[in-house]
Amino acid sequence: MYIDETVLNILYKVGDNKALGKVVLDDYQQNINRISIDVAKAYLANPTIPKPKNEAIEELLKMKNQDTEKVSKSKLEYLYVKVMTSIASTPEYVYMLEKAVKRFNEIIFKTQLAELGEDEKKELDDYLANLETTYTKNAEILEKMTEKQPSSQPS
Repeated sequence: MYIDETVLNILYKVGDNKALGKVVLDDYQQNINRISIDVAKAYLANPTIPKPKNEAIEELLKMKNQDTEKVSKSKLEYLYVKVMTSIASTPEYVYMLEKAVKRFNEIIFKTQLAELGEDEKKELDDYLANLETTYTKNAEILEKMTEKQPSSQPS
């Protein structure tokens, strides 16, 4: 669901500049955090989505029409953590978040791929092919490990 650091570094032509790589990764993570907050707001605002029973959700929903400046920052942060913990595993929130992050990633790839030269595109293709090979091998190993082993106990 997320773009890994190596892919971001290739897309943004970071090269050996570790400081720039950190800025790119931090910006990406901040954008993902903003997306998760926006998705949480949309999730909570949608009356057709069933919400988990949670006092923090109820309190935030009651506040939506009130002036939140009257509520302390620490209280809002506490409620936010409680709400996110509660909704983060719901299928509706997960679906909405995956959809939003996928769209964000598509925008990044579309804009940044156009900026890459042939060498960078080849580097990206090679890296992604290597990742695919690694994931396939790991999946095969996992499958072999989880296959039902014959019982070693005497009958």
